[in-house]
Amino acid sequence: TFKITIYDDAKNQVDGQVAIEIEDSEKRITKTTVNSKELSSVKLVKDASSGQGIIKATYEDANAIEFFEIGREEKATFELEGTNLIVTNIGNTPYSRTISITIGETTGTQNPRLDIGQKISYRLIAPEGVYNIKVTDGDTSLIRGGISLTGTGNVIGAIDNSPSTRSGIT
Repeated sequence: TFKITIYDDAKNQVDGQVAIEIEDSEKRITKTTVNSKELSSVKLVKDASSGQGIIKATYEDANAIEFFEIGREEKATFELEGTNLIVTNIGNTPYSRTISITIGETTGTQNPRLDIGQKISYRLIAPEGVYNIKVTDGDTSLIRGGISLTGTGNVIGAIDNSPSTRSGIT
């Protein structure tokens, strides 16, 4: 949110349309036009990177550049697809929060390390039955009831589905 004021040579405020270009640290750009002397709000590009941003304003042949800080947002979504938990980084910085996964009465944790936009899948296992599932990282939560799971023995947990972490023994 910002306000742009244009002045003429006599230092009087002038009404006008100002072209705005906002750039994040990875050079992704949001463009818009705003009215001078009005408070304006602009949404940045999706997944705008945290760090220093640049706002460029152009009115006729006059240009101005200012810098501002884009805050860090470490955020993920959780989805259940069948017996798979999908964790997707929707923030603007790498995601490395501890996720608590509760299957029935048993709680375990996973510690994914996800780059911006990256996702990971965990296969939920438990003895054959219907379970209530709760997934949370302290800010975002997913709660589902009546989820049918099957597994072997008495193991309850979440297994990383990534090919690089699979082994013959789990």
